Amino acid sequence: MKTPNIILHALSLICIAYLFFSKPKQAQENKIDSVHPTNQESLKIAYINVDSIDKHFIMIQDLSKSIEKKQKSFEYQFQNKVKKFQEDLTKFQEQAKFLTQEQALEQQAELAQREQTILQSEQVYAEKLLKMKEENQSKLYQAVQDVIKQINDSTEFDLVLRVDQSMSSVFHASDSLDITTQVLSRLNQSYLGSKK
Repeated sequence: MKTPNIILHALSLICIAYLFFSKPKQAQENKIDSVHPTNQESLKIAYINVDSIDKHFIMIQDLSKSIEKKQKSFEYQFQNKVKKFQEDLTKFQEQAKFLTQEQALEQQAELAQREQTILQSEQVYAEKLLKMKEENQSKLYQAVQDVIKQINDSTEFDLVLRVDQSMSSVFHASDSLDITTQVLSRLNQSYLGSKK
């Protein structure tokens, strides 16, 4: 009675071993077929080095200067308001002992209102600056998209990748796939043409 059980176990082990060792070959063959399609054309791929675009696109330089100029202007205005407020606060503290309680409360409320206005203006400016940066990013993205479409009219790329030093998911790409110079040239020509 033990002999049939041993024979069944042995047969089961043989079947499992056969399935175990025969399946990987079949899976590998399927994998190879999916990696190297035989019936399809090869993809036309290119990439753009975004770091180079950021560094050499004249529009980016102009927009950065514009934002920096506005930021410095605001900082100057803000510092002047804060300086004037601090002077008035110091003056109030020196004169407080000579004021009536009603006058002191009135000036104190006025100073508190000015302080609140200064803080609100700082927040409003920060929001304006953020909105300007977002609008600039949108302009830049659209400019790059337009140039890629122009280039793609003649070359018909299937895929254009973004490569940059900080966020790139491409570890290696042949220089022959790099269209950065072509894109950058057209971006600058288009931008300079629109400035005239």
